[in-house]
Amino acid sequence: MRGWKGYMLAAAVSMLAMNTFAHAEELLGNVEEVMNLNNVRIRMDEGKMPKVGDKVTLGYEIPGEGFMAVKGVWIVAEVKYKEITAMPADGEDISMPMIGYQAKIMTGDAVDEAMASDDKATEDTSKESELVKGQGEEADGVIDDVEQQVVKQADTPVVGDEEDAKGPMLGGDTIVKDPVEDQGMVEETLVNEEVPTTDMDLKPQGVGRDQAYAKGDMYYYGQDGQAIDYKKAIEWYSIAADQGHLDGMHRLGYMYEVGYGVEPNFKKAAEFYQKAVNGGLGISMNNLGLLYYKGQGVPKNLGKAIELYRMGAETGDHHAMSNLGWMYSNGEGVPLDYTQAGVWYKKAANLGNDNAQANLGWLYENGFGLAKSDEDAVYWYEQAALNGNATGMTNFAWMLDNGRGTNQDSAAAVKWYSVASQQGYAHAQNNLGWMFQTGRGVPVDYAKAAQLYQQSAEQGYASAMVNLGWMYQYGQGVTADMKKAVEWYQKAANLDHDLGLSNLGWMYMNGAGVSENSNKAMEYFKRAAAKGEGGAMNNIGYMYETGKGVPLDYFEAYKSYLQAANTGNQYGQYNTARLLQSGYGVSQDLDKAVMWYQEAARQGHPESQDELRKLGKSW
Repeated sequence: MRGWKGYMLAAAVSMLAMNTFAHAEELLGNVEEVMNLNNVRIRMDEGKMPKVGDKVTLGYEIPGEGFMAVKGVWIVAEVKYKEITAMPADGEDISMPMIGYQAKIMTGDAVDEAMASDDKATEDTSKESELVKGQGEEADGVIDDVEQQVVKQADTPVVGDEEDAKGPMLGGDTIVKDPVEDQGMVEETLVNEEVPTTDMDLKPQGVGRDQAYAKGDMYYYGQDGQAIDYKKAIEWYSIAADQGHLDGMHRLGYMYEVGYGVEPNFKKAAEFYQKAVNGGLGISMNNLGLLYYKGQGVPKNLGKAIELYRMGAETGDHHAMSNLGWMYSNGEGVPLDYTQAGVWYKKAANLGNDNAQANLGWLYENGFGLAKSDEDAVYWYEQAALNGNATGMTNFAWMLDNGRGTNQDSAAAVKWYSVASQQGYAHAQNNLGWMFQTGRGVPVDYAKAAQLYQQSAEQGYASAMVNLGWMYQYGQGVTADMKKAVEWYQKAANLDHDLGLSNLGWMYMNGAGVSENSNKAMEYFKRAAAKGEGGAMNNIGYMYETGKGVPLDYFEAYKSYLQAANTGNQYGQYNTARLLQSGYGVSQDLDKAVMWYQEAARQGHPESQDELRKLGKSW
């Protein structure tokens, strides 16, 4: 398993540095808002508050490992009632924080002394740090010099590989894949790229454009002792933009888009982005392209979005590269072309773009446009995970749990699912719930599983709705409640989820939590079967064999059972074998019957195993 050891060792060195603060008082909080790259808002857990200048360490808990600090030191910049604002310490290279991260604040008179001790500890552990770097390079492969912040979640779905552990239907379980949504709208710390200009009249303040932009940053980030003041930041960025400062134009576009200091105004955002685009600024090309993709402030135009993404990509902007790859991988505005998607994802991934890294892993895992390689998929999922990408963490965890492209390690999978779940990622919450329900990498804990399913389901994740319905149906971790089971199955069915449809059909077929209704049962089974759900095919066969809501028809029953058997459904395999053995609805064929009994028996189906014993056959 490449990288996990190096990652954990790096975290251990971070914790060693933290231990030098043991004599200072430690306060705890949680990141509630990432306002911009240089400011985070932290809600404090306790009544006591730190003071301005106290040191802040951000990170997350990994079960069994404790607190894992991310790179960089932050300083308390502002203290309010029960919350603080923190910004990076001078000269600190930081990893991008996430909402939900824990914050540890060192406060009291011993802080200065502790910081001095930390400097000494850093010097004393230089050899250990070099060893970590040597072990981690192959796995990490992440370029950290491009600082970025996810500022909003795009409506654009991105190719993902969330393997969703589903609740079993009639004892079976299914794994499927769903698309996920990407965080495609990104602002980065910009290099000052300025268009050539002739001498221009300065504003009455007599301040040059670089000075004005720096003033805007001072209020935008709350630097040099100034409180964050977006309205003043806009005033100074406007002065800079009026004098041709591209970053000032871009920043104004962003502030109008998200509503910092002004009412959100997509039209004005597009106007400012366009001005920066005219000057050749790549990040503005990306952001304007996303506005055209969504039709916000400009007419929706996929062709224009692609044009802008391509322009941005050619300037070297990795966000534009990643979004261009997404358009190719989904056939949006261009013919579907996984090869081209792979080209652009790879370029962005090599520049440290975590979304592109996760998507590149998906292409490798499935062999779409690239040579199929679980090992390469694991590598890129891990890079995305180490960059804080929840999709990458979840996909990496799934590969670990299933031993795909790496050594099988369910305990490590639980750790990564846990970190992604702490970020509120519904896919990870669902999969972590499955680990607790089935005891993979952790002791079985039905109550914890149900809690995680609930969190995921409430975010609209259909697989978790099915799993939560299953828990209510069988009273695992919650009080058995057939009506609640039906409620959650119905919600999943409303999203056209295959197992939601199938399980809801089963409830109607058996009158569990609802009035028995064979017509509705058959309707839901057929909808699920059309999506390839083997359990529904098996249940259709059962209805024909028993004449439940349809005329009794053994041949139709056999056809449905065989369809289910060919999907790998053990119940369909058993029922197919049973009819072949008896000759009901089909010519008797004991050899084929034995073959299907063996297929089911290998999956642990007890009745099939019993029949094979009676026939003197093994499996």
